Amino acid sequence: GDEDEEEWGDDKMFAMDKLIGQAFKSKQAEMNKNKQATQLTDAVKLRVLELIDVVVGHKDTPSLCVLRAIKPLLALAKGSQTKTLNQKGFAVYTKTLTTLKPAPAVSEGDSE
Repeated sequence: GDEDEEEWGDDKMFAMDKLIGQAFKSKQAEMNKNKQATQLTDAVKLRVLELIDVVVGHKDTPSLCVLRAIKPLLALAKGSQTKTLNQKGFAVYTKTLTTLKPAPAVSEGDSE
């Protein structure tokens, strides 16, 4: 009962308060670091999307390259938690689908 409870003096309470404060500051610093890492990752993804947009939009880009870009683009657009990244991903995805050109027909006599 009451015998098991320890009496906390001011010194012990101030020490505990200081430890709790340090724990909260540490957790806040960790959260800020994670937020910055996420922002940097999103910035890189946006730059990659811009690069893919340019490559896909180029008239000489082979259709096979465009086809290979579709699945990762869709995954990026759907998997992002950032609205800007989602919108850009879907825009590039849509542009990719609309820029696909039919492959040239190959007849049996063309093989040399």
